[in-house]
Amino acid sequence: MTVRVVDRLPAPTTVRLLRLPNGRTISELTRPDEYTGYVVRSEPETDRVHSMTIVFTRGSLEPGACYVFKADAQVFSTQLHLFETTARRIASAGNACHIPQMPR
Repeated sequence: MTVRVVDRLPAPTTVRLLRLPNGRTISELTRPDEYTGYVVRSEPETDRVHSMTIVFTRGSLEPGACYVFKADAQVFSTQLHLFETTARRIASAGNACHIPQMPR
């Protein structure tokens, strides 16, 4: 999946999203304030509809840049419906997202 970073979420919003509805934390994520949240938009290969999602990271993503997610995502939290995977930047802000060729 290839995405373009739309914007960074405010820290209080990120923390709220990484907690259960009752405000408690989950065992996999005891320090939600260690994460930064970003809104990202998919970059489809054809004229498909773009989808938006939220990405959480302990690092940082460049607003406007494109990233590709590895296909080996694993469940991180069933309670919050979160997956864990690796993202790699493939284009800086202002540049076209070129989807890397997958090895055969």
